[in-house]
Amino acid sequence: MITLFGALIGFLSSMFPHVMELLKDRRDKTHEIEVLKIQMKGRREEQSDRLEEVRVQADASEMQALYASVRPSGVWWVDALSGTVRPVITYGFFAAYVCVKFAQYHVMMSAAPLPWLEGAAVSQNWFDIIERLWNAEDQAIFASIIAFWFGSRQFSRRGEPR
Repeated sequence: MITLFGALIGFLSSMFPHVMELLKDRRDKTHEIEVLKIQMKGRREEQSDRLEEVRVQADASEMQALYASVRPSGVWWVDALSGTVRPVITYGFFAAYVCVKFAQYHVMMSAAPLPWLEGAAVSQNWFDIIERLWNAEDQAIFASIIAFWFGSRQFSRRGEPR
């Protein structure tokens, strides 16, 4: 019995180095797979960074081409006026918006009933009128204008050091 037991232990102990080698090989391959995953992730990030860099360069070259196509006329006041078109239009629409809201405020403060509010109670409360004047649509317009002007500045400064 002891002989059989000794033979079994001898046989199993001869397999022990091979089992340890298989476990070590499995651990090494798992480690290699993890390293490859990390490398692939780094390459993907590097490629996305390169792609973003290509997009930024394309945008920059497009802007340069647009600016190059605008040639100064040589007349200083025409060149100065051409640079103020967008701000002047913005100020003009803002002034029109303020005038319309001012007119709405005065109509709402008047004692005469409004034709489109027949049957509705006309409030003389200042807070109710302001709430009607500054509604969700006005807030959306205001947010889009602010986002346009200040958002475009952030995008144009994205590549510059701060």
